[in-house]
Amino acid sequence: MQHRTVEKIANFTLAHPESTTPVELIPQPLKAGHSRDDGLANEEHHGVPFVEQMDKVLGVIPAHLESTRLPRKLLRPLCGRPMLAWVYDRARRAPSLEALVVATDSEEVLEVCRLNNIPAAMTSSEHRSGTDRVFEVMSRALMSGSPDDVYVNIQGDEPMITPGHLELLLGPFRSSSEPDAETQVSTLKVAIGSDDASNPSNVKVVTDLGGRALYFSRAPVPHDRDGSGRARYFKHLGLYA
Repeated sequence: MQHRTVEKIANFTLAHPESTTPVELIPQPLKAGHSRDDGLANEEHHGVPFVEQMDKVLGVIPAHLESTRLPRKLLRPLCGRPMLAWVYDRARRAPSLEALVVATDSEEVLEVCRLNNIPAAMTSSEHRSGTDRVFEVMSRALMSGSPDDVYVNIQGDEPMITPGHLELLLGPFRSSSEPDAETQVSTLKVAIGSDDASNPSNVKVVTDLGGRALYFSRAPVPHDRDGSGRARYFKHLGLYA
């Protein structure tokens, strides 16, 4: 079976409905020996090719209350509803998601999910990252899926997420021109100015010319050593597939 990269997918951009700044894809190639045989529909969603539902695409929102920068932020009210409820509602609109669940280690989060009719699962309190929580959902079969399906890690503090973001994220797993689209991980970035780059709350990402991530940092990278003002900064968005 032939293998190819998804470098051309990196050319896709998505104009955020509430912003003029385009969101860009950061694909990571799949290791040798892994492949997918999918298709890409001709429809478009928010300017992004619509991902045809062929394999299962399952969304997981890791929900951990002990944030060091803003404690309990997932349950903070936005327009009368917890932030987590807004994230779930907006992500659920993505046509490619077959199922979506909140994975938490908090009884309080479970109760909030129950009151808002949000599917939720209790996971270990020992996890150090949301990715660990997503892996538990997959390995314990807490959703009706398998390790061969595509799992999407959706950060619970991204209330401005759009269905278009998720469709863009899933693009590398499908191909309309060649049958084998190999991608191990995909995530998103968005251009920001130097002031936002100086804010440690924003995780910055540096990619190669093909759009693949080289490193992430809360520091303003790349460093503008000469103060030329020509450095380009990108914020990493908390979405992974």
